[in-house]
Amino acid sequence: MEEIPQNIREKAIKATENLLPVESRQQYEREYGIFGIWKDANAIVQITETVLMAYFQKLSEKYSPNSLWTKCSTLRSTVMVYKNIDISQFHRLISFLKVKSKGYVPKKSKVLEEEQIIKFIKKAPDIYLVHKVILVMGVFGGLRRDELVKMTIDDIEDRGTVLAIKVPETKTSTSKSFTIIEEDLGALNLIKNYAALRPAGIKERRFFLTYRKSRCTVQPVGKNIVGSVPTLIAKFLKLGNAEAYTGHCLRRTSQLYLLRQVLRLKC
Repeated sequence: MEEIPQNIREKAIKATENLLPVESRQQYEREYGIFGIWKDANAIVQITETVLMAYFQKLSEKYSPNSLWTKCSTLRSTVMVYKNIDISQFHRLISFLKVKSKGYVPKKSKVLEEEQIIKFIKKAPDIYLVHKVILVMGVFGGLRRDELVKMTIDDIEDRGTVLAIKVPETKTSTSKSFTIIEEDLGALNLIKNYAALRPAGIKERRFFLTYRKSRCTVQPVGKNIVGSVPTLIAKFLKLGNAEAYTGHCLRRTSQLYLLRQVLRLKC
């Protein structure tokens, strides 16, 4: 058999790597790395259905069925790319995941009511400024945590009485944008005031920076901080079961808020 030239092999490797989603490639490789560490710790060389059954049995002791399916999907892609093995044909593994999902009811995040949003914006002191901005942008834009974290100053266009905001790298890889006007719960001035506190000459382009002592630092706000904002708001408002206001709260609140706005217009 004729040997494949090195330059062709390199192009094939590059093309194969591009099979993973660009926007979430780091997450895919992280999951593959975790699987590799477990495999090495158990002195496993080959990837078989039996191996994956044991791996997911271990994961099932810690993760919900929804998380197991997500991890399986991620591994399916990476194992196909790096090992040319199609684990979607491992029928016992799929049956195992289906059994784990049977009767499972995922917990849904609580949502914030409109009056609670207004109360937090008006009553919370200045130390909560970044949390207020995350709240209004998350609700008016229906944004996920990743989208808020990746937001840059280039995504926000100040048109005076309107802010036009582009959403970076959406989960569905589709373009998305929204606007905020003066009437939106005072959100326009809130965001402008926060943006004005960016350190001069900072190279960091991400919009959300850590806020301390009435100014922004050069440290970007991370995904965990953004995800904890609903819980923090619930605790400030002394709402019951504050931990139930999870990272999905802002997006769920947005859906409810926009639905009510539409119903008001129809009445």
